[in-house]
This record gives sequence, structure tokens and C-alpha cells, in this order.
Amino acid sequence: MVDLVLAEDIPLQQNLIQYFVEDYGASIKCAKDGDEALWFASVYNPDIAILDPNMSVRKWFSIYGTDQAYQSKY
Repeated sequence: MVDLVLAEDIPLQQNLIQYFVEDYGASIKCAKDGDEALWFASVYNPDIAILDPNMSVRKWFSIYGTDQAYQSKY
């Protein structure tokens, strides 16, 4: 099974993506912003992360840089 974290700040889009991902048989955690997505990633260690490029709290490139720093530390 594939574990996925989705960072999306629009609930309708979260629900739509979650429906299709779960129908495929994957597990998904939906975050409302970039900070929550980072937390989910650190707790659940997903196989894939899908990030909304225009989130209000933390943009995707900021998440990528933070995750790279975390990965190189451990």
C-alpha cells in the first residue's frame, strides 16, 4: 500500500483528491497547510507528498527545503 500526504488548503479539492486516492487503495493524510504537511510527513513518513504550490502558510519550495535539511540531519 502507498502512503501519501496531501497539502491542500481548499477543502473541496482535498475531498476530491482523497476520494480518488482511497478508491485506488492508497492511504492519505490531508493537511490544510504546509506546516501541518511537514508534521504529517515527520510522523507518518509517507511514500509520496503532493503539495499545493499556492498555500497561504508555507509554500511548496519552503517545505522541500525544510524536508531536505531534516533528511540530511538524520
